[in-house]
Amino acid sequence: MKFFKTILFISVVLLVIWIDLPAKIGKQPVGSRLGQKYFTTHLGLDLKGGSHFVFQADTTGVKPQDLEDTLNSSRDIIERRVNFFGVSEPSIQTLKVGNAYRITVDLPGVENTAEAVSLLGKTAQLTFREEMPLDPKYATLAALMKSYNPKASLTGKDIQKASVVYDPQTGKPQVQLTFTVSINSGALPLPIKLIEQRSIGPTLGASEIQKSVYAGAVGLMCVMFFMILYYGRLGFIACAGLIVYGALSYALFKAIPVTLTLSGIAGFILSIGMAVDSNILIFERIKEEMRKGRDRRSAIRLGFGRAIDAIKDANITTLLVAFILFNPLNWEFLPQFGLVRGFALTLAIGVIMSLFTGVIVTRKLIEVFYKAK
Repeated sequence: MKFFKTILFISVVLLVIWIDLPAKIGKQPVGSRLGQKYFTTHLGLDLKGGSHFVFQADTTGVKPQDLEDTLNSSRDIIERRVNFFGVSEPSIQTLKVGNAYRITVDLPGVENTAEAVSLLGKTAQLTFREEMPLDPKYATLAALMKSYNPKASLTGKDIQKASVVYDPQTGKPQVQLTFTVSINSGALPLPIKLIEQRSIGPTLGASEIQKSVYAGAVGLMCVMFFMILYYGRLGFIACAGLIVYGALSYALFKAIPVTLTLSGIAGFILSIGMAVDSNILIFERIKEEMRKGRDRRSAIRLGFGRAIDAIKDANITTLLVAFILFNPLNWEFLPQFGLVRGFALTLAIGVIMSLFTGVIVTRKLIEVFYKAK
């Protein structure tokens, strides 16, 4: 059993290192690929730039009282299409320019603009065809398609509601359509036309990005220096745990993948502080037990036992806040902005990883280190 645990541990370590490696060093391929799966770092508009699209909405035939709801519905549909396209944290807004209504879409890191325009600009239309009598001697696929009358009287405008129901006899899903003639004729997504398309650079300049990276590195070094200075050998173990934490978190960011924006990086840095906080709680409890005269092994065991409840409570509370900010169920009374969701996602991943490294990795490192002593 111990042999298999060792093999599993080594496999996980090698996998994390492989994912964290850059795809290339110079022109030489290195890592970040398993089969057909590529692990790359996805950067947001503020760090990398992307594509900017402006669509003109055709509001002809829309009732004035339904205009705002129809525009918001079109915006939400575009956002769902963007998510299907595989782009996270887009910026989608509705604008009014004079008497015209527009929808702007900013997609981070998108290079295939033609495919994006094709996906975003399509207007869903539903048509009905009536089946006509088919002569058996012309029973071919082409004849079958021609047997449907394209001039059916029903269109998508006549649908009030579409829902999925299940056949009580077979249990198979079916589409149930509720028809109306004039109650909801303006509910179709607005036809939109692309009027502007251009590539945009990072909303943050290169100097701001460099300063942010520098500030994060300096802050991390200060934290590690404090831990070593105040806790000595335990501080070295905490720093090793932080390195493991950073490697695991970055591997998850690339594997999911997570689009990193400046707000997302802020959430990750905040979770680093929480990881350090977990170590401080554990070390202080260990020191308290040693001051009571207990031997080091007993102090480590009791110290972890006393600290774990406080660590779990703090991390669960933070995860609840991250859940509210991420708003996975799209509740209207909660935030639905991409930047807020990016912050919440990186914070949640960081908190989970800090809980794992603080309670499991740091404990194993302490046990191995003091056993060797």
